[in-house]
Amino acid sequence: MNAGDRPLSCLLIVGGRWHDMDYARLQLLQLLAERPRIRTRVFEDYPAPEVIEGFDLIVTYTCDIVPDDARVAALRRFLDGGGRWLALHGTNSVIRFMADGAVECPDEAPDFMDMLGSRFVAHPPIERYRVDIADPDHPLVAGIEPFEVTDELYLSRQCAPYDVLLDADYDGRPLGSFASADR
Repeated sequence: MNAGDRPLSCLLIVGGRWHDMDYARLQLLQLLAERPRIRTRVFEDYPAPEVIEGFDLIVTYTCDIVPDDARVAALRRFLDGGGRWLALHGTNSVIRFMADGAVECPDEAPDFMDMLGSRFVAHPPIERYRVDIADPDHPLVAGIEPFEVTDELYLSRQCAPYDVLLDADYDGRPLGSFASADR
């Protein structure tokens, strides 16, 4: 068996609050199953550090799930060792509901957010918006034309350098209950 035929081990982490994580988990597993080389283990939270480092790739689809310092260090070793991580949805979110009803997204877990490159700040109500191609020459988006989608437009604060491939503008309208998200 040559290196191109070797099975790839995938750590899939799907967990959190406020979303149908079972549906997301099923959809991601179905997509991963389309690739016969990929063997997937599923967790709802970040597993022990020694488990994290044993995979070829990690896919996360979480909301308000933040690993502790030992797991963050394991993720860093995983990436430094050449591992690949696809962080989806709210992997970069820390959300706190305050006693007065406000929602805050505090600047917590800086090492974790630095690895991700951003941290979630808020999202306006679901609506239609345009997505533009910021770097049309990048192989991941080559050939894609601008498009419109109806979804949650996530607003994030940059925590580390990254390349923008797709971009959408936000007109700054008030964010309702998320208005205090980045005090």
